[in-house]
Amino acid sequence: MTSLFGEPRPLDGSDLARFGGWYARPSKPDVTWAYCPRCDAAFQLWEDPGTGKQTLFTWRRKVEELVLDIGDQAKVQDYLKYDWNVIQANMRHGVRSFLQGRFSKKQGCPNDGGKIPLVAQLPYEPNATVCFYWCVYCSELFAYLMDKDYGWQCVASFTWDKEKSQFVLRKKDGKKANLDLIQERAVGLQWGEGIRP
Repeated sequence: MTSLFGEPRPLDGSDLARFGGWYARPSKPDVTWAYCPRCDAAFQLWEDPGTGKQTLFTWRRKVEELVLDIGDQAKVQDYLKYDWNVIQANMRHGVRSFLQGRFSKKQGCPNDGGKIPLVAQLPYEPNATVCFYWCVYCSELFAYLMDKDYGWQCVASFTWDKEKSQFVLRKKDGKKANLDLIQERAVGLQWGEGIRP
């Protein structure tokens, strides 16, 4: 399935916050949904796995409610039999949850969604903090930065290098983050208090 997260992105090209999807359902189209905080719009991409035919639906905010674009309303009829109402409810729940929790310092592991504790808050750049979270199950340290639209976003992960006795970069997700500074902060963290296998 071509993702909603490739290029070009719907509307203004902003990154999308992904909430979920349903895939590999026998004789039903695949569907993925996402939300753009900058545009205040939600999107669903439906794809027939057999033919590759894709259909994009867009919802925009009208007062307090996300409303399906008028131009997309005629296409709905073709998808009602594929759990349309359940998928809409899941998408709306995902958007609400994102909007309510994006600025919370409670985070889930980016790998498996499990609860992970905050183990350090360190200066990042002027008026900014980098928060580090530890997942005992993945043995990874995750670095989060605040974005005014997206909230706390994971920008990098680190693993413990026994030979160097320090955290080393495993994966970077942040395009705009100063990863050298974040890695410098991570290297200063020690195995032990709050960070254990």
